[in-house]
Amino acid sequence: TTALNYLSLARVHDAAGNKQEALNMHVRALRIFTETLGEGHADSVRSLESVAALLAQTGEHAKALDAYEKVLALTRRSCEQGHEEGDCPEEDKQTLQQQQQQPVTQLATVLSNMAAVAEKHAAMFADDAENVWDARQGYSGGAKLGINNADYGSSSGGDGNNSDRNTTDKESRIEQRKLLLDKARRLFEEALEIRKEAHSPTHAETEKSRSAVARVCEAQGDFGRALAVYGESLQAHAEADAARAAAANTTSSSNRAFAASGSSPQVRTAATLAAMGAVRVQMEDYAGAATDYAQALTIYEATLGAQHPSIGTVCGHLGIVCLRLRQRERARTLLARAVTICAATLGHHDSLTASFHAAHQSASSAAGERPGIE
Repeated sequence: TTALNYLSLARVHDAAGNKQEALNMHVRALRIFTETLGEGHADSVRSLESVAALLAQTGEHAKALDAYEKVLALTRRSCEQGHEEGDCPEEDKQTLQQQQQQPVTQLATVLSNMAAVAEKHAAMFADDAENVWDARQGYSGGAKLGINNADYGSSSGGDGNNSDRNTTDKESRIEQRKLLLDKARRLFEEALEIRKEAHSPTHAETEKSRSAVARVCEAQGDFGRALAVYGESLQAHAEADAARAAAANTTSSSNRAFAASGSSPQVRTAATLAAMGAVRVQMEDYAGAATDYAQALTIYEATLGAQHPSIGTVCGHLGIVCLRLRQRERARTLLARAVTICAATLGHHDSLTASFHAAHQSASSAAGERPGIE
């Protein structure tokens, strides 16, 4: 009863945005569950997972990963026990398989959650983290995240060669980021394989895992693998489209309403194509990026209507790619449309609106072949 009271208090604090107090309540509940039920009990594991999630939300990514490691080990143990089926009557096998699937899909969830924490932690060590790095104070954002800078080997003053320290710190951050991204990718990949077995190729959880794998591959610079995973998504989307077409013919209006919910296979196809376009931009394959963005735009226009923010975003990115390809007239037209849509749907001060407006000004300038776009 005491543990349940702590959990109730944790929910109240969490709903009020008091993450630290919610974490404290979950830690107390976890201690009781572990002492009375054992660490492997389902309630103990769920409580530990809640602690891990809140540690991540309060910025304690390293501690969150440690907690998730324990959750992962306990969940794997549960899966292994679930597969010790022994002799089983044929008529009971379907029921047994359903019972076994639950801990397996839960394992995929734990893997994905843990990978997401590793990915977020890696972002702290990205190259552009230099913008918030100070040799005397450590990570300037650390205090906001509740992170002890000493945990990362930074100092709070003192003499010494700051230049050498900065170089060493930068190398350390680069290595730490690599290790964390490797961990995130490994966990996301395992979750994807589990979900491929447990769900259909077009299941939302399967597609979510594909997107996560592709995203981390992109962050690692493994663009080939990212494109391959996005290609798998396109195949899944094509199958979903075929299944929908075979099941029923919908009217244009009902299809548009379905698309607006974000559940449409067509919309997911467009989003995947846009993601592939972004990867190709990083590869400097601007012609390929233009093709992907153009296909995404065509699908969005057919499913979302003329003024959807996704259309404005894709128009803007395609316009910038056209600038790279020196297709200035097409770029101007696309960027003008992007600015109009984004200003109307996202606001004049939105970062995308401002970015596309600046690009449109460059496209409209008569100075140089590629003014302002580098």
